[in-house]
Amino acid sequence: RLLVPLAEGDEPLVILPGGGEQDLDEKAWQGANLVLMKVSKDYSGLVAALARQNRLQGSFLAARVGQAGEFVTGDLEGLVGRKIDYLSLIISRKPGKE
Repeated sequence: RLLVPLAEGDEPLVILPGGGEQDLDEKAWQGANLVLMKVSKDYSGLVAALARQNRLQGSFLAARVGQAGEFVTGDLEGLVGRKIDYLSLIISRKPGKE
């Protein structure tokens, strides 16, 4: 498991539904830790947006959480082009807080 806090102290935490790349480019979210839910719809676009914001190093994908076949990885780019489970989520710590 990750053993990574969602937020520490007064760090902001933003939880976003599985929107798309344009939602992640919103300036308001860029200083916050993020939980992106239902990321399968625009997975490659979300990974591209995280890369533009230099957030890939502090980001993790979790799929099938609490179920058989639970899967957690920090290699988001390695999954681009693959089928992502519908209820998968991405946890992204703000840059500099990996």
